[in-house]
Amino acid sequence: MKLHALGEHSRSFYGKEKLQRVHETVKEKIQNVLEVDLPEEKNDVEKSVIKKSEDLDKLVDIIKNELSGTSRRKQIQMLTIPASLMWSRRKIKETFNVSDYSVRKAQKLFKDQGFLAEPARRNGKQLSPDIIELVKKFYQLDEQSRILPGMKDVVSIGKKVYERKRLILCNLGELYSNFKLEYPNLKIGVSKFCSLRPKWCVLAGASGTHLVCVCTIHQNVILLIHGAGFEEEYKQLMSYIVCEGAGRECMLRHCDKCPSKDNLVQFLQAKFEDYDDEDIVEYNQWVSTDRTEMIQCSTSVGEFIEKLVEKLNKLIPHSYIAKS
Repeated sequence: MKLHALGEHSRSFYGKEKLQRVHETVKEKIQNVLEVDLPEEKNDVEKSVIKKSEDLDKLVDIIKNELSGTSRRKQIQMLTIPASLMWSRRKIKETFNVSDYSVRKAQKLFKDQGFLAEPARRNGKQLSPDIIELVKKFYQLDEQSRILPGMKDVVSIGKKVYERKRLILCNLGELYSNFKLEYPNLKIGVSKFCSLRPKWCVLAGASGTHLVCVCTIHQNVILLIHGAGFEEEYKQLMSYIVCEGAGRECMLRHCDKCPSKDNLVQFLQAKFEDYDDEDIVEYNQWVSTDRTEMIQCSTSVGEFIEKLVEKLNKLIPHSYIAKS
């Protein structure tokens, strides 16, 4: 043994290592000669405990990494691992920095279903059959959709069962806003509303629908403006009867501070300053009877201004809800 090559600290370490090797070699030879298994000494037990502790620390680190940035369901599933070790709720909560709720759910999940069981998915609140039926009927109202006239405009909904196609007269966001205006107290989200669209209710742009009007509420205001030859768009006219930077209350027509309709009336009267009140304004409008069609209309200037203001006032909440 060349001690001159070792420092003082290294000598101590080297000596312990040599002694351990000698100890293990002697122990192995004695076991072989006597054909017995000698009990583990205290030092061997301590090493085993330390090794298990290190393994547990590694497992905890792995779980922490898995919990980071994952979904609540995945977190609860992973927390069944420490729950299986019978750790206390407080220890799990502090070790993994999770909520008390997640720990309780994980412990119950382990107790009921075992190790790494998956939490049940939560189903959203179900709509009643009556509301579902109401939504489907709303899609088929003549005010919201029209029957397509072509012989081939049918949809198969079962064996030898067909329905006539109906063209929705606006986009689904606008149709949803129409529904909410009609039934403001019914709780249904736009995604669910859209998912309930009957198969035979088709959107503008589908085959055979390219020459048909879409949203009658928007289109009729636009047709009025075009008939009068105004340069302003409907959004510019709306600004005369809502607050600057209009908020939700303004757009739903609940704001007491919004300018009165007289503000818009005065602006429109100024646009017609070269006309008499009895002069005629001609314009087109979409109307719904047994089907939706465009008709030609003519009214006096005074009646035209009254009609445009009324329709703009109705369009404001409709437009806001459609974009919400």
